[in-house]
Amino acid sequence: MIGREERVETIARAMCRAAGLDPDEIVVDTPNSQRKSMQPGKEPIEAWRRYQLAAENFCALSRDLCEADRRARS
Repeated sequence: MIGREERVETIARAMCRAAGLDPDEIVVDTPNSQRKSMQPGKEPIEAWRRYQLAAENFCALSRDLCEADRRARS
């Protein structure tokens, strides 16, 4: 079974590719990118990390929807 971190990374990479970017490209993080912390940084990161927070939110939402569906079927 795939772990939570691996699932988040896989989804973040897919989001990055859908945006037309190479997930492995090294980019400079900017204050406008989606970050876990609110502190703006200028360090280079892999492009997929810009989508990490969105992927975590997607995982949380999909988990909630699956649980609601299971309860409705019971």
